[in-house]
Amino acid sequence: MVPLEDLGATDVASDSIPSDEHTLQRRLKGRHISMIAIGGTIGTGLFLGSGFTLAVGGPVGSLIAFAVMSMVTFSVTTSLGEMCAFMPVPGGFTNYATRFVDPALGFTTGWNYWYATGMTVPAEVTACTVVISYWLPDLNLFFWTTLVLVLLCTINFIGAGVYGEVEFWLSIVKVIALTGLIMTGIILVFGGGPTHDVIGFRYWNQPGMFTEYYTDGFLGMFLGTWAVFIQGVNLAYKCQSDVYQLVAVTAAEAENPSRNIPKAVKRIFIRIILFYLLGILIIGLLVPYDDPALDAVLRGEKNVSGCPFVIFLERAEIHGMPSIINAVILTAVFSAGNSFVFCTARTLHALSLEGKAPAYFKPCNSRGIPYRTVGVAMMMSLLSYLNLFDIGTSVFQWFIHISAVGGLSSWAVISLCFIRFHRSLKVQGISRDSLPYRSPYQPYSSYFAFVTVCAILLFSGWDTIYPFQAANFFASYFGVILFFGLYFGYRYVKKSQIVRLEDFDFALAKEYDTVQVMEVVHQNLAIDFEQAVSRNEKSAVELDQAKTKKGPTRVRTGDSRANVIVPQRQLPDIEMRVLSPSFELMLSLLLIWRSLVPERRPQTVNHAHAHMVSVIFRINYQTGAGQVPAIVGDHSSFGSWNGNASKKLLAVGGGFWEIEVLFPSDVPTFSYNYTVKSADGWSMYEAGPRRELNLTELKGQSTVLIEDQWRSNWSSELSPEFNSNLFTHVIYGRETSNGKAAEPQSFGAANENTVAVRFQVHCIFIPKNAVLRVCGNNPALGDWKLNKAPQLHSTNYPMWEGVVNVSKDHVPFQYKYVIEGGDLAEPAWEEGPDRQFSVVGFSAVKRSDGSFRRNSEWRGAGVAVPVFSLRTKNGLGVGEFLDMKPLVDWSVQCGMRLVQLLPINDTTVKGDWRDSYPYSANSVFALHPIYVNLDKLTKDPSILKEIAAKKMQLNQLPKIDYEAVTSFKFDVMKRTFSASKDLLASADYKKWVEANEYWLLPYSLYMTFRKKYGTSDWAQWKEHKNITREAVNKLSAEKSEYYNEVSFYNYIQYNLHLQLKEASDYAASKGVGIKGDIAIGVNPKSVDTWIEPRLFRLHKSTGAPPDFFSDEGQNWGFPTYNWTEMSKDDYGWWRHRLTQMAQYFDAFRIDHILGFFRIWEIPAHAVTGLLGRFYPSIPVHRDELTAAGMWDFERLTEPYIKSHLVERFFGGDLAPEVMKKCLVETSPYTWKLRPEYSTEKAVAAAFPTNDEKTSEKNTRIKAGLFKLIQNVIFLKDDEDPNSFYPRIEFAKTTSYYELEAGFKPALERIYVDYFFRRQETLWAQTALERLPLMVHSTKMLCCGEDLGMVPDCVDGVLKHLRILSLRIQRMPNDPKKEFYHCGEYPHLSVCTPSVHDTSTLRGWWEEDPATTQRYWNQILGQQGSAPPFCDSHTSYKVIRQHMESKSMLAVFPMQDLFGLSPDYIAGKDPKEERINVPAIQEHYWRYRIHVPLEELLLDKQYMNSTKELVRSTGRLNF
Repeated sequence: MVPLEDLGATDVASDSIPSDEHTLQRRLKGRHISMIAIGGTIGTGLFLGSGFTLAVGGPVGSLIAFAVMSMVTFSVTTSLGEMCAFMPVPGGFTNYATRFVDPALGFTTGWNYWYATGMTVPAEVTACTVVISYWLPDLNLFFWTTLVLVLLCTINFIGAGVYGEVEFWLSIVKVIALTGLIMTGIILVFGGGPTHDVIGFRYWNQPGMFTEYYTDGFLGMFLGTWAVFIQGVNLAYKCQSDVYQLVAVTAAEAENPSRNIPKAVKRIFIRIILFYLLGILIIGLLVPYDDPALDAVLRGEKNVSGCPFVIFLERAEIHGMPSIINAVILTAVFSAGNSFVFCTARTLHALSLEGKAPAYFKPCNSRGIPYRTVGVAMMMSLLSYLNLFDIGTSVFQWFIHISAVGGLSSWAVISLCFIRFHRSLKVQGISRDSLPYRSPYQPYSSYFAFVTVCAILLFSGWDTIYPFQAANFFASYFGVILFFGLYFGYRYVKKSQIVRLEDFDFALAKEYDTVQVMEVVHQNLAIDFEQAVSRNEKSAVELDQAKTKKGPTRVRTGDSRANVIVPQRQLPDIEMRVLSPSFELMLSLLLIWRSLVPERRPQTVNHAHAHMVSVIFRINYQTGAGQVPAIVGDHSSFGSWNGNASKKLLAVGGGFWEIEVLFPSDVPTFSYNYTVKSADGWSMYEAGPRRELNLTELKGQSTVLIEDQWRSNWSSELSPEFNSNLFTHVIYGRETSNGKAAEPQSFGAANENTVAVRFQVHCIFIPKNAVLRVCGNNPALGDWKLNKAPQLHSTNYPMWEGVVNVSKDHVPFQYKYVIEGGDLAEPAWEEGPDRQFSVVGFSAVKRSDGSFRRNSEWRGAGVAVPVFSLRTKNGLGVGEFLDMKPLVDWSVQCGMRLVQLLPINDTTVKGDWRDSYPYSANSVFALHPIYVNLDKLTKDPSILKEIAAKKMQLNQLPKIDYEAVTSFKFDVMKRTFSASKDLLASADYKKWVEANEYWLLPYSLYMTFRKKYGTSDWAQWKEHKNITREAVNKLSAEKSEYYNEVSFYNYIQYNLHLQLKEASDYAASKGVGIKGDIAIGVNPKSVDTWIEPRLFRLHKSTGAPPDFFSDEGQNWGFPTYNWTEMSKDDYGWWRHRLTQMAQYFDAFRIDHILGFFRIWEIPAHAVTGLLGRFYPSIPVHRDELTAAGMWDFERLTEPYIKSHLVERFFGGDLAPEVMKKCLVETSPYTWKLRPEYSTEKAVAAAFPTNDEKTSEKNTRIKAGLFKLIQNVIFLKDDEDPNSFYPRIEFAKTTSYYELEAGFKPALERIYVDYFFRRQETLWAQTALERLPLMVHSTKMLCCGEDLGMVPDCVDGVLKHLRILSLRIQRMPNDPKKEFYHCGEYPHLSVCTPSVHDTSTLRGWWEEDPATTQRYWNQILGQQGSAPPFCDSHTSYKVIRQHMESKSMLAVFPMQDLFGLSPDYIAGKDPKEERINVPAIQEHYWRYRIHVPLEELLLDKQYMNSTKELVRSTGRLNF
């Protein structure tokens, strides 16, 4: 399922969409990451800070302080691990701060972390000069500071690869040195040194375990220990940096976050214990705190001989080692500075990408370096020059204070996030047992960490207060001041609020795959050490398997003819047991040895097949948190389109991902696509059509590189809407030679000095007579001369391809695609920078370049008119399918690319004019017989003469006589059917019947039984009311008594099919698309409900709540869908329906698309829509009402009827009669309805309004009783007595008006919550389960009618699925707006001034002069009074404004287009142009255009002026 945040306030997967700009490149290799992870915690805090720690706190005081901070570290790392394993989202703990506490805290934490890392850089540079001073006490500080800065600047501006290489070797030095120092220290403690002096705990006795600091006695020892905590802060900050970088990397690279993230944080804690606690213990045993060298440190002298490691080596008379150790310290300090420059730059870059820092910091250069943020980091490092004006050590300690305290606040944030995370789990009833990882001792551990960190932050500067030291006080508390300044500043500006515990959206949590940073460290070693330490626990077979996994592994994929090569780092993990700290040391050392072995590309030797082809699939994709690209396709190697069996790609650096597959060279063409996967099965597929690869093209090549480009939905020509038939087959469709696909163009290097490149690019918007070329700075590409550039072929349009043999001496090169010829005045070069080709080492490369780049968005125009409304001189009183051909001709001359129709399905149910309602189909498949052209059915002169006479009669009518047209056509068709034996015996007819028997036979049998039983109500068909498909086939067979009648209806449908297909094909040949309309419902007496009753909730009815069209809502009378049943066969009924439509239509409109989110479901006993409720929806529970103090459920749910209300509703003349006949008094002045009058349908039946004598009286009684029935506040649930639904607009009822005032605020809150808050997630999820089938089942362009009471989630879902929304200027979805302005329409929309359910533009103009006056001034921007009538000039202004909008399609009712010419509207009543009035339940749909299409085609002036309007507004695209 798609994350819901993709559908709302945030952009869809913004971090997952690759871009040509602002992207880092993944150039850190596995060995780099491995050593950085190991050596990350070894820095200045241990080498330089430990001397100050020992001198101030003593050995035990230092150990206590470091132990406490280690406990804090344990708490924070494990709690962070629990949150990351459950929800490894991008942004790390800053994201959690936003989600779990306050967006302001997320903003503050991000900037605080950047500041802390940035301020650490000058501290490390200063430390470098201090270290160097050990050798050169008289050094020139300016020179050495500058040299260090130049080195840092050079490394970080060259690129991540160089940074990684430097850190790799520096980490090796640090790990080896510190391991050696600790081991040496252990030996010295036990007397193993040159002096053989057993030291033991000597210095803990004398001079002692604690230092007395500031004062004597116990208080002095306590203050000494507390003073050490600032060094513990430094420890915490260093570890925080390690955790932050680790999580940032694992979010992008490793597998299985539920396992690897917890393992990673545990191992960090082990290294903290190993290096820091063991290190501080050793130096506390070997160095007395009163050593003179440490006094020098306290005095601020710049002598690094005060480092405890140097001191205990000198005391042990190990000569020559101090200088070596000093060199090691220098590497550690320089490494720390280098790391923090890198981290500072990347942090600021990330903040910019997230919108939390200026966009100025987004760009990266061609090597993937965020050069602007690196520059900022280096500018901050210039603060190190302060060292020139004061003692270096003091400056060092000053920077340590600022950076460490600033970093420590992030620990408090993480702990606070976890505390709220833990509490929210409880509030929402989620057990921690269900989480992938549970951190121990929670939440107490996090409370401890939070309180400890806050205490340190509060008292970190206690020694600067008395006597007051301004500089040190500022250094101690500046980080705290900055933190709160940023937090409250953001809250003030952005008005953010603390997130409520119950609002945490854990539905967004996904167990993403995470990067294998720690797996790179341990995975291969685990195999070796498992054999060493667990030999007795494994069988010989398991050990052999472990051995074989050391090298590249060839994994069988189900096809014996293809093998997938998997490098080592993708092997299944083998759990490693950590036996002891020494084991961890051994592991680290072995890692160094293993890391020095260079990575080798997996070999693809396969002796089983002599003619194998090695295919390397490569794609550049900047992954988000835990994402891994994969390939899925129809070949068994790629899962046969089973997403669960797709093959993951491997990260190879620079943002590139690869997988190598062996295929036999004779494998036929197969299709594939890329997807991005996570561990929980969620996948995001790329846009565009399926990719194809034919290995026979390789011309004997043994290896080929397939270099693809991820196709994003937001890349215009790859978006689903543009790959619909409307564009690829109609507007821009191209024919292949002889209608057959050309043979694949083979490619292979002409000789060893060339590389064969197959260029491939997706290009839809190209004139049918134009060509596409590839041109560049390469002789083979014309050297930028277009007349010499190779032309690509369009055999697989919209994919353009061509093979070019390029000399290897001319690689790399740049190129672009260009459209040339046709009607273009000049060549059209694609937008954007030159494309780059720099592939080496291959003789055959297939380069897939995504889409032709253009900045403009396609926009077109169309006309909307029902088929029945068309008028031709050859018509028969109604528009017919073949009348669409002159309509298409007229549209072409007017510059229109689309003709939009209303539903055209058969609606014959009642047998009279009421069947004119096109949205109440008796079959969602069958076409309406009224649209058949009778002339095409016969050559009989007598019948043709009769038809001609009827035409003359019916065409004189201004509107459709539905009953007369239908009766005559059926009469003629019966006669033509009798003379159609040859047609019925034809192979084409039989083939068509067989192909459509799924719907055709049930329909024809239904029509037969309808005639037999005299009713469409199949429930009254006695023996045939229950039917199966087997029975349908038997009753429709040739030997059946019903065969002849069934064949008659088959015959009608076949001819309708031929005529509609003829019109559709004609439109396509003219470049005009046909847009159909798919009704939201079916008639309850339809063939669909008869043959598949399980698919419908027949006891309910669909409709709409009160809206623009009706104050009482609408009851359409259609049964609602049983989506649960429909899903059991993967929505087969819908798929058949859409496939049937796709034969004729290039686009379609989903009527009332809101019904796919939720439907307004009305009880069967209701007439209006006021007693409906949304289905599905989360009801109001009884407990919610009782909590609000409401216990009288009868008062809330039963009609509220008082005597004075009866008087008001019925008047004094009818009230007594109604009370006597329809009501029962339950208490004084209180009444209830008698059962026989308790529903709207019962009332409507009891008081008919079709009798002239009683109609007025009955109308009044009916209306009054309806008001009484509707006078409730809540509706009961049919099945659950504890569930209720607020009656729509209950605030307008007298029941609510007369309710006690104290209850109303609570009821209003419940109402708002029910309709506008609590359902959003449910409705979005519901739509995302249902709507994808509508989009993907066919190649039709999908549009939605999203009018009415529109939930907030609708816009995001439609945008995500690339469904065009509808914009009607006078019907904005925002209740605060009276009108839309066309300038605010999104591109993914259809705009129109009116639709069939509204009055026309001219009709609306005259309805309310005050409204049109505001429209005239505010929307059209005109001065003075609005004209009383919408003349042609006003119509032009309105239509032009729509044409100028960003909407992809501007579609205009034909009546509104008539308004452009005074000749077509003169003397015409605009009310007569209206097609439907939704408020009238049984409306007669009979509008016909008043001008024949033949006459319209003669009006050249009108057509030319309309076409110019289309062209001048940018909607006449080539």
